Amino acid sequence: MEPLHTIRLRDPWKKKMIDAGIAHCRTFHTPTGIGPTKAVWVVIDGQNPPAEMRCNETQLGTADGYAAFEITHLLRASNQLEILLPATQDPDPQRGSVHLEIRAAEETNS
Repeated sequence: MEPLHTIRLRDPWKKKMIDAGIAHCRTFHTPTGIGPTKAVWVVIDGQNPPAEMRCNETQLGTADGYAAFEITHLLRASNQLEILLPATQDPDPQRGSVHLEIRAAEETNS
């Protein structure tokens, strides 16, 4: 589905060491104008090695190359996105390119 709007999540990302590897963390505010006809997705592209993604402490899934997760129901005024990279031979594994997409909300049949 073609996004209505894209918001790139560039720096500032903060890195912190965790037991399982490195966490890349970034805060962001909820995009304005999100109503019942729109949905917010977080998209990561070029993620290698595979990484676990979380939004506001809720696990979204694993990103391996490309991944997209709908996060509308998780959003607060201020949000925390985490990308958890496993410990590898590389002492500084990198995260992929991350952005938010505003998409038309999918209609459900009742």
